Amino acid sequence: MAVNPDALAAVRRLLSARYPTLEVDPGWLDRCIADVCQGDAAVRCGSNDQLARSVRQRLLETDLAQVVVPSYSRIAPEKLQAANGKVGDGGRGAVLVQIESMIDIGCSAASQLEIAEARVEARRSNKDPNEAYAGLKPAASASSSSSGADAMAAFDAQEEGKSQCNTIYPRRMLKLELSDGGSSANVWAIELERIGGLDMNTTKMGSKLLLKGAQVNKGYLLLTPATVSVEGGGVSAKQAVAEEKLIAKLRAQLGPPRRKRGMPSKPQASSNHAHDGNGSNHTTTAAQDRFSPDEDESMLLAALEAEAEAEAGVDEAAAAQLAERDASLPHETKPESGGPANGGAQRGGRQPAPIVMVDSDDDDDAYTSARWQETILIESSPEP
Repeated sequence: MAVNPDALAAVRRLLSARYPTLEVDPGWLDRCIADVCQGDAAVRCGSNDQLARSVRQRLLETDLAQVVVPSYSRIAPEKLQAANGKVGDGGRGAVLVQIESMIDIGCSAASQLEIAEARVEARRSNKDPNEAYAGLKPAASASSSSSGADAMAAFDAQEEGKSQCNTIYPRRMLKLELSDGGSSANVWAIELERIGGLDMNTTKMGSKLLLKGAQVNKGYLLLTPATVSVEGGGVSAKQAVAEEKLIAKLRAQLGPPRRKRGMPSKPQASSNHAHDGNGSNHTTTAAQDRFSPDEDESMLLAALEAEAEAEAGVDEAAAAQLAERDASLPHETKPESGGPANGGAQRGGRQPAPIVMVDSDDDDDAYTSARWQETILIESSPEP
């Protein structure tokens, strides 16, 4: 199907005005215009401007690797090594990129892994994991119309609602993997300030961003609302595997589950496992080394009891050792005393208290060394 030259010129004008640094492959552009006109009769019979807008939307929904020319490169990693560099500007230098992956570095990897697995399970059950998220959006719009404390209270309520949904990602600080569609490696960007329209729940992989002077620091792009605009779109092929890739990445980051220190080993369940024809038990492998959240409390109590028993054993051993040492010491001889026969202290008087001291070097032969005794007078005050 031949492309109308006027329609082609209108499409190029729109794309050049919107994305001035984007070098579109002419072959892809011709095929895109033909597909749009063939698939939508309203566009085919409409104006050139309507066709141009449809082509732009198709571009946002297409992988940039299929759109740009082979030699295209705007955000190669080696270009981001300048200490005070930037990518794009607010004029004719804006750079179009797409999101390849996304993670929230303000939240724990473990919590994000749990949410990602819950979202995958929800989709397998034909449920929308973002169903709860839709009910939270009115709170966000209400907070934008409020001011001061009301806006902050609305925002806190919204975040609290998200945290109670096990399929809704919290929102802190995003780290994005970006690509310009060229053959160079992808780059990383960090959300320095919160950017509206970006979140891990609704933003699709392959969504397009327009960089307009994003600062570069140590190879990272620093994104703010003033230096980036969200164009939207998304690539269905990338979105279909995005959750699985995130789960694999988080599992690799967290590593294999480890047995907690001090936790008793799980006993082998010999009676609960079936026997094969040779009489050997079917044993579990990874399942016995993995702790579920329900086991944490019982395991913790068992560990505390074991620790208490160990401490009690140490105390008993120490007491026995002290008793054995005291028994080996020579007995003290009571010196003659001129005090009362009953040993009671006389009121208002003085009572001599003889003290026997043994000079010892902690050797068995040293207990027979010099011995002396001195009398210490302990004065007690008369009772009123």
